[in-house]
Parts: sequence; C-alpha cells; structure tokens
Amino acid sequence: MKFLIKLATFVVCAGILAFGGYQTVIESNIEEMVSAFEVALESTPELPGGTTNPGNPGNSGNSGNSGNHKPDFSISIPSGSDATLNPGTSIKVDAVNEDLSNTVHKNIDVAAGTGKEADLLTVYDIALVLDGASVQPGGDVVVTLPAPENTDGYESLQVVYIDDNGNVTVCETTVNADGTVSFVTDHFSRYAIIGVKAAAHKHRFIEGKCECGEVNPDYVPPHVHNFVDGECKCGESDPTYVPPHTHRFIEGKCECGEINPNYVPETPEHQHSFVEGVCSCGESDPNYVPPHKHRFIEGKCECGEVNPDYVPPHVHKYVDGVCDCGEANPDYVPHQHNFVEGVCDCGESDPNYKAPGLSTEEAKNALDGLYGNYDEAYDEFNKEVFVGMIAGAVGETGNNSGNDSGNPDQGGEDITPPEQDPEEEEEIENDFDATFDDTTYDPNDTTEEDTSVSNESSSIVTSVAGTFYENFTQGIKDNQAANADADEETKQAAREEFVKTESEAVAGLVNIVAKPEETTDEQLVESIEAVLKSDVCMKTVTDSVEKDEEFTTTVQEATQNIDEETKAQIQERIESSLEDFRSSENYDAANERNYTDLAELFGITLENA
Repeated sequence: MKFLIKLATFVVCAGILAFGGYQTVIESNIEEMVSAFEVALESTPELPGGTTNPGNPGNSGNSGNSGNHKPDFSISIPSGSDATLNPGTSIKVDAVNEDLSNTVHKNIDVAAGTGKEADLLTVYDIALVLDGASVQPGGDVVVTLPAPENTDGYESLQVVYIDDNGNVTVCETTVNADGTVSFVTDHFSRYAIIGVKAAAHKHRFIEGKCECGEVNPDYVPPHVHNFVDGECKCGESDPTYVPPHTHRFIEGKCECGEINPNYVPETPEHQHSFVEGVCSCGESDPNYVPPHKHRFIEGKCECGEVNPDYVPPHVHKYVDGVCDCGEANPDYVPHQHNFVEGVCDCGESDPNYKAPGLSTEEAKNALDGLYGNYDEAYDEFNKEVFVGMIAGAVGETGNNSGNDSGNPDQGGEDITPPEQDPEEEEEIENDFDATFDDTTYDPNDTTEEDTSVSNESSSIVTSVAGTFYENFTQGIKDNQAANADADEETKQAAREEFVKTESEAVAGLVNIVAKPEETTDEQLVESIEAVLKSDVCMKTVTDSVEKDEEFTTTVQEATQNIDEETKAQIQERIESSLEDFRSSENYDAANERNYTDLAELFGITLENA
C-alpha cells in the first residue's frame, strides 16, 4: 500500500516538474506529501457497513482528520441492537454556534437535577447521510464525540438531546479514558454536551433559620409576651392573671374575714392619716377611689386608651415567596395568584392591594390639607374636590374594591397622585395666582364643569361627605377662634389633635355607610367609638338623618343583622359617652339628639336618654 502511495506521489511530483515546478519540489517535500497521504489513509477508519468517518464538525463530511490521534467523531453498533448502517453511509456533524433560547437553558438546569446547575459546553447537529439524504440507524448506536475543553470544576458531563421546542432529554452517557464522550441514541438530531455542577446555595429561611445553619439577621420573630405579676414589659396585661388578695380593712376587718391586728379605732388620740387610701395603722379609706390604672389587652385598655409601646405580633406578608423581614414562605409554589381581599390562598400578598373603604391616613391627608389651606371664598370648589376624593376612596368613582378601576395590576388607573416637586408646585401656584381673578369669582356659580364630581355619584356616600365637609369647615373656624391668642406651638398641637380625631371619625362613618358588608363587628364598634369622640361627625349624623331619609334606611338595613353582643357594646359606648357629655362644660341639651340619632341607626333605644 505504501508503495502505491509513493508511486502516486512520484507521479504527482513528476507532473509538477513537467510544468516547471522543479524549483520548489525537493525530496523533503515529497517525503512530507507521502507522510500526509499515509496519515490521511490511516486516520479514516471504516464504520460498520463500510462507511467512513468524514472529519471534523463544520466540514460537512468533506475532509478527514489531521494528525495521528484517534478520530474525533465515530459511530458503532452495540451488540443486540437492530441498527443498520448501509454501505456508503457517512456521519455529518455541524457545530451549532447560534445562541439557544432561555427555555433551553432553563430545561438544561432541570435536566441536571435538583440542586444542580448546568453549562452548555458544545452543541452539534448530527446526521447520517446516504446518497445525499438524511437517514436514521433504525436502532441504538453509540456515538463518540471529541473531548470538550475547559471541563474543570464540573462534577460530571452529560449528553442531552434538544428537540425543536427546546425540550431537553438526557442520554445514556459515558466519559471515556481519553476524554471523549460517548452516548447512545437511535436517531440523529441536535445534541449537546453539558457540564453539571452543584448549584450555589440559596438560603431559605424558616423561622429565621436556613437548613444550612445560617441565621437571618433581618428576621423579626413574633413578639411573645413575658408576663411577670400579670404584666409584660411592653405594657400588656395577662387577661388570665389573678393578682394575690390584698387586704382592705374597714374598721379593722377585711371583706375576706381577716382582722387587722394593728387596728386602732379612730379616737382623738389616733386620727387616721390616709395616704393613697391607706392609713399607717392598716385601715383603708372607704371613700378612696384609686387612680385608673391602664390594663392593656392587645394594645387597648377598656377605657379606650391605646398602649403606645404595644408591639403586635409580626404577621408575614409574602411577596414572591419572601416577607420583607427576609422570611421565606414554606408553602410557596410559583403559580397564577388568585388574590381575594389582597391575599392568595397560597399565603402570598398582593403588593398593589388597597383595603376597601376610606383609610384613616387618606382622611388625615385630606383634612390636614383642608385645614392648612382653608379659604371660605372657595368653599364650593373645595367641597366638590373633597367629596370626589371620599367617593373615589370608597369605590364610588373608581377604586380597587369591587371593580378593576383602581388596581394597576388589573388594567385600572392608579388614583394615587404622584409626589409634587416643590419647585413645580410653586410654579403651579404662581400660574394660578396670575390667571385667577378673584374679583369675578362667584362661589355660587356652579357650572357644569364645576359640578362634575358631584354629578358623577349621587350615592349616599356623596351626601354624607358633603354634610361632613360643611360641619368640618365650621369646626376649623371654631378651632382657630379658640386658639387665636395661643402661641404657634399650641395652635399646631390643637390643629393636629382636631385633624386626628376627625380623620378617625370620618373614616369610620364613611365605611359604615359605604361598605357595611365588609365591616366586621369589631371594626363597627371601633368606628362608633371614633364617631363619639368627634363633634363634627356626631352633628353630621344628625344632619344626615334630618335631610336624607335614604341615609337612615341604608344604615339600618345594612346593620340590622349585627348580633346582640355587638349591639350591647354599641349601646354601652353611646350611653357612656352621653353621660360624659352631660357632665362636661360644653354641655348643650340640644346636642343630646346627636346621641339618640346615632343609637336609632342601629335600632337602639338609650336607657339614659
């Protein structure tokens, strides 16, 4: 065979010489050409069925491998396989250089296994070709691919099949001693070699700890009351605590039957000297009324005082499986959330959810703005803006309660105004001052454009909001007059207290009227308490009853099914507030009707009316 090669080489060289190439062809050139032919012949092993390995990928089978190493690509039929490779069949391998889709990359990570990550090392489009057409082997064959580069750091190598839809299937793979990779397949298409490695650990905190032992530094555990003598350091009281009995001796005896051994009857020689209701002889002052001591249960005392130091239990609010404290939701499964009242049944919270109704914060912002910028000349205009805000907040003119108009996620418009740049705000005010002619402004002139807000909603909410506005502006005047001679700090404190009280009250009143079906019994009682503290809201109730029969009917129908316990709580609070009012320096018999009207809305007849 080598003789024939040398002979052929000699003929070629002779031809070159015949055409004047003798100057470049020397003996060493001939030997190199002979060697190249020998290598080419020896490096193209026969494949089963008489086919040969066509060469490196990208050459489409048109050239052989160079060098003396084992061929990069080969194919063989394992024992027991039904595969057939007809004479003349060749293997065609093309390198795939274009970027694959994100779907492919994600599916490769899934194929690598749980807790694993995978990198694409190389991708081939492999085909069997017979007479210019692609064929399949008809059974299992073993394909050997060249060793990929840069495999350090991988736990293993795998061959995967990638279909046209990006789905990935792991093939039976063997990494050979020489670094090549073999896999078993019964058809040819697109295949890749992937490097598999352990994924970087991602902490998943449950109750502040990850299974790896890492502690979440941002974890806020639920506050657990530690009661000592019935009191927690946060100020809360143990509702089940029974304090030890303290003897209270009256004329030498306690109601428990105990006798005071140190008792000295009151005589000219011994005059009781009571300090905080107790004499040094042990006697108690029968007329002593101890000062009220707050006993907070869940942040509130029965007198209505709120514990400023109360720390409520932390409630996780999960968004995408993680709470803002860093805690992970152990039950979180990514899926299409179905939020009901801002919470999905998987425990996730809707970050765009706004609770139905008017919030105290919304009311406070509106009332504080009215107080700070009140001008009687623009009463009608400001009233329409205020009524529109209230109606919008409870869903009358657009909110995310019961419709899609206020939820950005549901295609509605976000009604929250953007923060105004101070410079832009000043410019707007200057433009307004420059164009507004107060000499021609008529507050009673309500054009179609001016009344657009009130025309949009004729609901009972609009009526109540308008009545409240009228009473609130009168309250502004009264508050300013009462503090006219005070210093600025006192004026500011009075303003803040007035706005705070009225914000809580109007939010409670509006929500009772607008969203009674979404107001719990506890919220109802709290709203009534807030209204009772507000002169403005109390008068608003009476004014609404007087001028709008629909107001009374709406509230009575909505609250007729409240349980007797809740009704009793409402009655107790109204009657107690009425007694306090009667004993106050601001008592006016005409205003007692405010209390009876409020009670009658809930079908209650006051015993002390």
